[in-house]
Amino acid sequence: MDIHLIGAYGKLGMAIQKQLPHHPCTLKGAYVSASSSSIECETLHPPLCYSPFCSGISGVCIDVSSAKALKEHFPIHMKNKNPLVVGSTGHSKEILEQLKQASAHYPILYASNFSFGVFLFSKALEALAPYRHHIPDIELTE
Repeated sequence: MDIHLIGAYGKLGMAIQKQLPHHPCTLKGAYVSASSSSIECETLHPPLCYSPFCSGISGVCIDVSSAKALKEHFPIHMKNKNPLVVGSTGHSKEILEQLKQASAHYPILYASNFSFGVFLFSKALEALAPYRHHIPDIELTE
């Protein structure tokens, strides 16, 4: 399977690249945001650094960049209709609605946090929900 990794040189992007050799995937494109001027594309490994705003790519796009970057290049994803995995946080209601609408036409997985700890915390909250009338009012903030 061909993979295009957007946000390839952030913390999660680097972790994904580290795991790719252990899976039957080929990294076809490693992208950085147009606003990542501090990164010199020629020095990166793998040396596959293109603008994420290109069209005509095939394969799965994994976007772990940022809310701002996704908003900029989401129209290209909609045009290409490649399967898309979004793993960044901070998206507006507008983008989340666009993701939902686009998912009716091509595969999209949106996970605002890939952390196992967040997954466990969510499951614990689900398990405790029936007992919420015994718990005083609390507020969680991010």
